Amino acid sequence: ITVGAPNSDPTCEITSPTTGDTFRVDETFYIVGSAADVDEDADSLSVSFSYSSEDGPVELGTMSPASSGAIEFPIVADTLPEDEPVIITMEVTDEAGASCSENRIVTIVPLEAPTVEITSPESGTVFAAGEEIGLAATVGDEEDDDSTLDVEWTVDSDDTFALESTPDDAGTVSETITLEPGE
Repeated sequence: ITVGAPNSDPTCEITSPTTGDTFRVDETFYIVGSAADVDEDADSLSVSFSYSSEDGPVELGTMSPASSGAIEFPIVADTLPEDEPVIITMEVTDEAGASCSENRIVTIVPLEAPTVEITSPESGTVFAAGEEIGLAATVGDEEDDDSTLDVEWTVDSDDTFALESTPDDAGTVSETITLEPGE
């Protein structure tokens, strides 16, 4: 029988994200860190990730670090609660059951709806049948470039009329239409 030295706890560190970071619900972010153990190779450690909920911890997944001890674990933001601080925990366990843990508090924010302001025609303007009508609007979006948005013009009195437009880089869109009686 050979008796070795007592088992040492592993060490662990999260380097990213930092507490207070915010992620959009459509993002994937990474828990980046490292783990080491003086008693065994880093790639034999077990790393688990969870977040705290009202019902207790919710497991996000497990992995083993790289042989260098590097850890990079992806988290899809829409798997976490929105609009409240979320405590994410990384726990590293060695073969003898000793462990260390680190946590970060992040917030997941929902996507914001695009904005639109019709600048022409003014509300209540009356046009004669066959008269050209200049349509203009400014659109914007927090998540996407304005020029990637799709704009659809419709007329309340005509279920069949729809005109699609693409804004420029500044979010400006304009069209000219002519409506016939009944449209």
